Amino acid sequence: MYYHVKSLYHIIVLYMKYVIVGSGPCGLSLAYTLVQNGHHVELIERDSILGGSWNSQWIEEKYWSENSPRVIPKSLITSSHFLDFLSELGMYDADFAQVYGSLPTTISKLSGFFTNHLSVTDMVKFTIAIGRYTLFDSNKTLQEWLDSTTISKKGKKGIKIFSILINAHPRDTNVNDFFSEFANIPPPNLVQFKQPNKWHQLAEAKIKNKAQIFKNTEIIRINSNESRVTDIITTNKKTGEVKIHKGDRYILAIPPPALITLVSNCNVWVKNNWNGYDWLKDWGDRTYYVGFGFQLHFRENNKTMPKEWCWSCHGDWNVIIEPVSDWVQKKSKDPLVNSVWSCCIVDMDAKSKHTGKTPNESSKEEIIAECMRQINANIGPETITPYKITQSEGLYRKHDRWMSKNVGFTRSNAGYLEMRGKIENLFCLGCQTKPAQPSIALATGAVEASVTFLKEYEPNTKNAFYYNGNNKRIALMCILIVCFYMRYKKQN
Repeated sequence: MYYHVKSLYHIIVLYMKYVIVGSGPCGLSLAYTLVQNGHHVELIERDSILGGSWNSQWIEEKYWSENSPRVIPKSLITSSHFLDFLSELGMYDADFAQVYGSLPTTISKLSGFFTNHLSVTDMVKFTIAIGRYTLFDSNKTLQEWLDSTTISKKGKKGIKIFSILINAHPRDTNVNDFFSEFANIPPPNLVQFKQPNKWHQLAEAKIKNKAQIFKNTEIIRINSNESRVTDIITTNKKTGEVKIHKGDRYILAIPPPALITLVSNCNVWVKNNWNGYDWLKDWGDRTYYVGFGFQLHFRENNKTMPKEWCWSCHGDWNVIIEPVSDWVQKKSKDPLVNSVWSCCIVDMDAKSKHTGKTPNESSKEEIIAECMRQINANIGPETITPYKITQSEGLYRKHDRWMSKNVGFTRSNAGYLEMRGKIENLFCLGCQTKPAQPSIALATGAVEASVTFLKEYEPNTKNAFYYNGNNKRIALMCILIVCFYMRYKKQN
């Protein structure tokens, strides 16, 4: 902790040293803002590149891969803090591609999916639920609502598929979070990066001379007394070097399973920092889902797929597919590859009628083979044969189940985690931080968590991307008000 007097007549400005663990959208946006405001930051990342689960990798140094297919909601009128952050880094409209086409096309595809599954009566009940669970909080899961509603069997199947597509199985999805996604007016379009690693590369370039960045680095232990963390001990996965990191505040921008694993190796004060260790383990076990990601690489140029939205989701395992080569600028380093599909499954306990096994009961090879069978059963009449199939990095077995180093957060009916527990300088941020409004956990929520922290614990922050976003929103509202006024004046 250090002080800086800006002038004789100015108050003393307090600067702190932050140690941030995790460089996903939450950790990186927080580190960026802190260094822009004069704070010293040490950023610790276990992987060789920044970005957390929001980056892409090269398997065998030539085949494109990612954790799982993903999208970014982009509204015509409002902006999210994630998009504000990307804009601050220097990413513009030309850096994004529409995943399902224009906004009208996207709305048409989504509407077609629901009209194919829900009857008129189902639609009425579904609309009532949107109003109810947008206005009133509930601790229900979506599955509990499905079990109690009289919507048709086909309608329930469609809602289940949609829940798996945007978040997780209904048993793991909070009912408020699910229905809040239908309350956005106008609805956002869905976009994705043309260069998936550009955003974190830009952020790294802007902070590398102001912050210390430690890659390939894992946390061994957090040391503390009853009220304060004293240091964090890390090891470099490549060199084995052990290092002690000291700071004024320690930020864990990591998902629940990583948090549980970390605190399990710590003293009793860290273990019981959030409502007790047993509570934390139970909460952590109920608030994440695993995406088993894999990629199909084709020799055919612009490999096309059926036009029906989510055509591949109708099998037993609800395989999700995005034709990423339609927008990713560098789709392969293998000259024989011309098209790439990014795929994943998230319901790891769904049983295949063909094999009689769930993904958790199957080997990697068995999962890929069954997924290909389900894909070909839905794509008909022709079958597809990829030139190469790769699996996402970080998949491993734990307690007879598949696990991934990059998991998704879903609050289910377990709730959120307080940013700070009993220890005054230890914080945990991310999608597990309660947002201003219920929502499905996306990168937007992760960045919102860093903004929430800054507003509460660094209220004097001046240089911040979210101020620029607010200015844009205010300017847009002013323009709209002027346009409505001019039209009203002209008519009268």
